[in-house]
Amino acid sequence: MIPPPSEPVYRVAAKRSEDQLALFDPPPWSTPFRGRWDDPRINGPGRAFPKENCFRVLYFSTQLVGAFGEVLQRHIPKPEQLEEAFRDKPPSNPLLVGGQVPQAELIRRRIGSTLLDPALLFVDIMATETRSELYHTPDIPPLVRQLGLNSLDVSAITGDTKAHRDLTQQIALYIYNQA
Repeated sequence: MIPPPSEPVYRVAAKRSEDQLALFDPPPWSTPFRGRWDDPRINGPGRAFPKENCFRVLYFSTQLVGAFGEVLQRHIPKPEQLEEAFRDKPPSNPLLVGGQVPQAELIRRRIGSTLLDPALLFVDIMATETRSELYHTPDIPPLVRQLGLNSLDVSAITGDTKAHRDLTQQIALYIYNQA
């Protein structure tokens, strides 16, 4: 466990209300999307766990540019789009081939910053010691094996398949239950 950052953290979220503080509320339970680190018991086949007993994770960044990561992610070109762009005449600056976020999507977002309570504790999921401890729990190794890996490495946590998401949600549930 580590303390929260002492400097402000930033969040970019959907504008669901004119209230600036609503930016720090989790998405409504009616939202079907489950985030990478949300409680895996929220919804899904055979899941009847009461939602009021579940948790959701809000994403913050210590840098404003990092807070835009979730917004930008879905606009990064797919590999086949980049292959097409490089096929005939490669662009002079390949980094300019990146995705573009439509203005209409940006208008539906709000930016906010806050200071976190110093009493909060966080887990550094990228720390080797953390991953080692998580790997030596009953629920995590089978999910790692499903990914075809021999250990809980960074690729297991950052991968973008459903199996990767199942793993990170189980990690989040394990950490939540330790509190």
